[in-house]
Amino acid sequence: MRGVTKRFGVVTAVDDVSLDVEDGEFMVLLGPSGCGKSTILRLISGLEEPSAGEIVIGNRPVNALPPRDRDVAMVFQNYALYPHMSVYDNMAFGLRMRKTPRAEIDRRVRAAAAMLDLERLLQRKPRQLSGGERQRVALARAIVREPQVFLMDEPLSNLDAQLRLQTRSEIVKLQRRLEATVIYVTHDQTEAMTMADRVAVIRSGSIQQVDQPQRIYDSPSNLFVGGFIGSPGMNFFPGRVHAHAGALRAETDTFSVPLAPGIARSEGDAVIVGVRPEAVQVTPSQSSGGGNVGRATVDVVEPLGSEQLVHLCAGDTRFVARVDPRMRVTVGDHMAISVEPNRAIFFDPESGGRLESGAGSGAGVTVHV
Repeated sequence: MRGVTKRFGVVTAVDDVSLDVEDGEFMVLLGPSGCGKSTILRLISGLEEPSAGEIVIGNRPVNALPPRDRDVAMVFQNYALYPHMSVYDNMAFGLRMRKTPRAEIDRRVRAAAAMLDLERLLQRKPRQLSGGERQRVALARAIVREPQVFLMDEPLSNLDAQLRLQTRSEIVKLQRRLEATVIYVTHDQTEAMTMADRVAVIRSGSIQQVDQPQRIYDSPSNLFVGGFIGSPGMNFFPGRVHAHAGALRAETDTFSVPLAPGIARSEGDAVIVGVRPEAVQVTPSQSSGGGNVGRATVDVVEPLGSEQLVHLCAGDTRFVARVDPRMRVTVGDHMAISVEPNRAIFFDPESGGRLESGAGSGAGVTVHV
């Protein structure tokens, strides 16, 4: 995609998006509802026409081509199966419309059915299938097309949690087996983190960051990405820069951490410190703390089996820590708080962008939050 924009009247749904998807890559478009990710998929498929920009599949510009000539296959959230047709006929329908020879249709349908464990279901109607089986039929119908690109629009959102987990792993294994190019739309970060080779995080029609899932989690490009990625998202602490005895430290009401070297901030500049919940270290304490350790009060405890999410407050600041499930924590407890020094990330409060290390920062800078 090169500078692709889509407007619906005065509303800009996709705003100057440029994105390269490599051959055989599993690319996930991730963002909240209404951010434009499904519109991007529809633009690639040809179901919508761009207001500006160019879309190229392989080496072929496809802006002027109808959907049937773009060599893509879509898998929808609602399955879109023909209720009066058998599973076999649903899978074969697209090939028949393209005048594919009967023997070739049968070969492809049976190969896809074997791949997705649908052989015993070929003569059933969609109403006789479970939700997971219907989703596998929709996937198989796309596979038999043997397209250049698979486009998947939240295909697992109608499944229950256990079936979603199972089908998620099936899609990943299938993509690896076929060496297929997949563009997958979701608002579920777990799907994005576990399935993608790369993730494009989208907000208000614009791409905020494109990278491998773990890199996005560890190094978000701005406040939106840091807060959106992760469950719960990153904690943010507003602060201000001060010179302090030649030491580079970020001091808050609850903790103190070294300021990343080379951050180009001047005396008195405002900053925002971002910390992931697992980087917040919590221990029981009756003291007020000092130095690198401060105190906060437990507001809510969420036991999740493998971990606990502890919601804390220190004055007007509220944040979340991820702790061991065996730690005994109750509402109202006073906890000692510290932060892993190399896990703090600094953001510009005006632009929201991450502050990168570079020249121009003087020694002895402290951030007071």
